[in-house]
Amino acid sequence: MSYIIDWELYIPHLMSGYIPMIPVLLLYFFVLRMKGKKQTFAHVILTFVFCFYLFGILTMTGIWWFKSFSPRLVLVPFVDMVRGPIDTVLNVLLFMPLGFFLPILYQKFGKMREVVFAGFLISLSVETVQMFGCGATDINDLITNTVGAGLGYGVYLLLYKMIPSTWVKA
Repeated sequence: MSYIIDWELYIPHLMSGYIPMIPVLLLYFFVLRMKGKKQTFAHVILTFVFCFYLFGILTMTGIWWFKSFSPRLVLVPFVDMVRGPIDTVLNVLLFMPLGFFLPILYQKFGKMREVVFAGFLISLSVETVQMFGCGATDINDLITNTVGAGLGYGVYLLLYKMIPSTWVKA
């Protein structure tokens, strides 16, 4: 399997998602300010980074490339994890930032179960939408992505004391 990224294919899709996101986020923060909810500069920057990360997940998993409904389903767990450990590791790494960012940016993600459940739901959404685009809907991806979100939360817990309070959602 080749892991070379075709940047000519991805760059237009990266830019088409990221550029429209900027005014949407600016509007979001304007509305928050109008409601009296002040945000620190560090928190705003982290929110932008987090949104870029989420768009990156959508782009790298093929969500932007819709075709007709033609599902390729892999429903037997763990078999391909042993055959292709690189994909397993990459899927875990892909979702670790999710588990790290959620508790920093949002108070309601202060516990492991909330972060893992969010990771599961986002991964399930990606896997479901992949039935309409490129990629395969794979139970192993769902498992490894969810584990990645949980590990990201573990990293958050390890680094919690070092995270400046201005970054954390008050």
